[in-house]
Amino acid sequence: MNAAPLPPPHDPAAAPATVPVPAPAAAPIAVACRRVPAAPHALSAVIDLIYAMLFILTLPYYAAKALGRREMLKSLIPERLGYVPERRRAGGRPCLWVHAVSVGEVIVVRTLVRRFRERHPDWEVVVSTITETGQEVARKSFPDLQVFYFPLDLSAAVRRCLRRIRPDVVLLAELEIWPNFILHAHAAGVRVAVVNGRVTERSLGRYLWIRGALARILACIDALAAQDEVFAVRLRAMGTPPGRVVVTGNMKFDAVVGGNFGEYGKDLARRLGYAPGDPVWVGGSTHEREEEAVIAAYRSLRGEFPRLRLVLVPRHPERCGRVEELLREAELPVVRKSRLDGGAPASAAAAGPANAVAGGASPPVLLVDTVGELRSVYSVATVVFVGGSLIRHGGQNLMEPAALGKPVVCGPHMHNFAEGTELLVGAGGAVQVADARGLAGAVRAWLADPAAAERAGAAGARALLGRAGATERNLALIERLLAPRALA
Repeated sequence: MNAAPLPPPHDPAAAPATVPVPAPAAAPIAVACRRVPAAPHALSAVIDLIYAMLFILTLPYYAAKALGRREMLKSLIPERLGYVPERRRAGGRPCLWVHAVSVGEVIVVRTLVRRFRERHPDWEVVVSTITETGQEVARKSFPDLQVFYFPLDLSAAVRRCLRRIRPDVVLLAELEIWPNFILHAHAAGVRVAVVNGRVTERSLGRYLWIRGALARILACIDALAAQDEVFAVRLRAMGTPPGRVVVTGNMKFDAVVGGNFGEYGKDLARRLGYAPGDPVWVGGSTHEREEEAVIAAYRSLRGEFPRLRLVLVPRHPERCGRVEELLREAELPVVRKSRLDGGAPASAAAAGPANAVAGGASPPVLLVDTVGELRSVYSVATVVFVGGSLIRHGGQNLMEPAALGKPVVCGPHMHNFAEGTELLVGAGGAVQVADARGLAGAVRAWLADPAAAERAGAAGARALLGRAGATERNLALIERLLAPRALA
């Protein structure tokens, strides 16, 4: 999956794959202060009008959602309107802006950002997200970098943000098509690239309805690095200049490889009162209606495996109140991770009756209501269920637990992670069940045969290791865009 040569960044008519982007200059790159044009494209005005109509229609919903979040909104609203802190231009350093929508994208770009900074210490790096959880994880992941909320895709907000950040290169993780942002960045002479790009079949159908306008926007992107050839074909079908699309692999494989969480797992098990050898089932990134399925399966399995422990990690922490209610209704004692971290012993923090098991009272179900700990929590697992897959959400990242050598169970709806699912199921590291009824059976099979579960986990980890390397290929692609050029 070597990167093909790219045409000059801002010439849509250029013959694809014939003229390579100049290699980065050895000397420091001079950075000029750019004037952001008021209207880079007539299309921008149309987009603003559409956004204004959508805003009016959705205002009641977002107004209600904002109630009770006054402190958070103090930073979110100004930054979403483009009023981000102005970037400090120490020594006139050039700037790489990395945009990662939420938690998953932040995790994916962490290694890329680290390696870029090691190889290009003369460049400044800033990071933006859209979601609150993504912002929290980004601040933990990049404590010494400027982290802020991505602007709303309105011309005024985008232009204001570009003036304050003054980026030279922007990286959009996955495939974030924000039309106004791309158009205005292009007009300002900023090079834009998509890394780890993917387009689902469902999204492709929607994009094809606006292919004419979309092609004009995609022509303003200098390079699109697709995860695989299927996504590359879809990107070209959307109207991307063919020479701009390259296949570099999936950085999620790199993001999950490595890491030692053994001590975390031992400490967590000790605080929860788990005995050595107690099997632990972790339900990770669960969504509405999936917790009910996991709880029902857990209760049915407890008769056969009385020392089985359960850890639930809802995808959205704000849903933990409802999940706690479900556990209490099922007469399962529960402790929240935040309370456990606050020093309360598990037995005292647990609410609800304590079901007796052989050897004493049962430790409570752990409900993880903290952010950014999922991969660490997976380290304590004997078997993992990955959520978002029993419902038509498209699944969550099953590669994280598999990389830790954990056997994985997932539901039928894994189209957001199709490549990883196919790889792990083929290697024997994951089992895909048809529905909630198959969940207990799949978990039971691995609990009943710990040796088989261990072999499955090891097979999955080996399969992932064989797919690593996309980060370096994306980094090489990015470096082609670092060369100085005349500014408009």
